[in-house]
Amino acid sequence: MTTALNTPSILRCEPRIIDNSDCDENQYGMRYPFPVTVWRIFVDEECIAQKALPFAVGDAVIQLSANPCLPFLGEGGDYVLARQVSNKIIWFRVAEYNWTTLLQEFSHVDSVYCFEMSQYIAAIQDGGDTQVEAALPPHLNTEEIRTFLKKVFPRYLDLPLYRIPEREGDTRGEKLFRQVWNVLSSGELCISDAPEKPVEIHIGLDTHEFSEAIWQVGKIGDEVAVLFLAEPYFPIWVSGFAQAFGAEDALFESAEDIARDD
Repeated sequence: MTTALNTPSILRCEPRIIDNSDCDENQYGMRYPFPVTVWRIFVDEECIAQKALPFAVGDAVIQLSANPCLPFLGEGGDYVLARQVSNKIIWFRVAEYNWTTLLQEFSHVDSVYCFEMSQYIAAIQDGGDTQVEAALPPHLNTEEIRTFLKKVFPRYLDLPLYRIPEREGDTRGEKLFRQVWNVLSSGELCISDAPEKPVEIHIGLDTHEFSEAIWQVGKIGDEVAVLFLAEPYFPIWVSGFAQAFGAEDALFESAEDIARDD
């Protein structure tokens, strides 16, 4: 099953020169003006940054708002933590970045972007990084996944109003909601391939502005993998949920039936 929610985004980096002639030489101890190159950053043609500090393919920390007086990493704001996952690059955007807390920053993410690796490399090289054999950002690890997903998972576990497809004994989806939370809190998680026959689950949530959890679920051998498309959103398949879906045989049998009908 393919959904627009899990389609990788398109990155575009547009270089430009900005003026720093108004910078105070006494304050910064530098001679002005001098040319400062920044990048406009577009994701799916939406401009998300007007003056990003230019970055390389392998950079793990990216600064989306450069200080024209001190155009160096750490002197601006609006940061991205870049990680590689299989053939994709994931951006976790944080407003502030504390260089001493590292992993904890994954609990302060306010936006997530997913790019195909080949398109990502080409976009950065078009922006000005001309390395032929580019290093890549570090691999996303399990604790980073857990920290992020726990932060974005809906806080109150009695929110579910309904579940589609419905299951006898859990028509609201409340039990499943809690079981998935328990796995996120303490289970063994890992990045997964996409299952061959995923099923999509919708759980309506009683929030101030009504929302719906949308999860794709499928079996990988004896394990269960989940792609969180909404509430929470995480664009990579994660396995380790066999215990949470232990009583869901009928769900996966329905997927087999649909595949046979096709």
